[in-house]
Amino acid sequence: MLAYWQEFMMVAVAHLLAVISPGPDLMLVIRQSLVAGKATAIASSVGIGLGILVHVAYSLLGLAVIMHQSAWLFDLVRICGAAYLVYLGLQCLRSAFSSKAANSEPQRTGGTDPSSGSVVGPDSASKPRQPVSRPLWTGFLTNVLNPKATLFFFALFSVVIDPGTPKAIQLAYGIYMSLATMGWFAFVSLLLSTSAVRSRFIQSLKWVDAVMGGVLIAFGSRLLFFTEAR
Repeated sequence: MLAYWQEFMMVAVAHLLAVISPGPDLMLVIRQSLVAGKATAIASSVGIGLGILVHVAYSLLGLAVIMHQSAWLFDLVRICGAAYLVYLGLQCLRSAFSSKAANSEPQRTGGTDPSSGSVVGPDSASKPRQPVSRPLWTGFLTNVLNPKATLFFFALFSVVIDPGTPKAIQLAYGIYMSLATMGWFAFVSLLLSTSAVRSRFIQSLKWVDAVMGGVLIAFGSRLLFFTEAR
């Protein structure tokens, strides 16, 4: 049992370093926190955590090896992921530079959900509330369609985790990583969506949208041309 605890600690450290590093997931949560508010950001955080379970599932089934060795399958995930990030970035830019956003910005502290372009946030009570499923799905797809996550889990389950470790223990590792991911991004959401932080950005929401839109498009473009030696 001690060996499993040692293995778990290696998994936990590797996952921590991966989850706190800059990437599409973090950029999405930062944007949602500052522009759309706490509830939307936390919903996206939950979606990102659920996306981790998809990576864990195909890794446990041995599909990560197939995806890693199959160039066309890996490229399919890569292209879909790149297209989705560019789509989210364009939605942010549309929100930033639309005349409606520019004209109404000083009167609101909410923003738009990049998955729909609809206004959400704490000061948008007069607007129809966004269903929680929208930002949740945004977070879920952002994580699942990231081929770098596929490579991370391939390495994790083939190098860090011993193939002889019981599947139940490996599943427990995966559940931990899912919950830890949700917890980390929920913490970021709570930190950045506080009134003290968001008040600094009230007059600059369209620029937050513009910057985050540009970053997401840059991530998508980089992903489109991303290659990995096999």
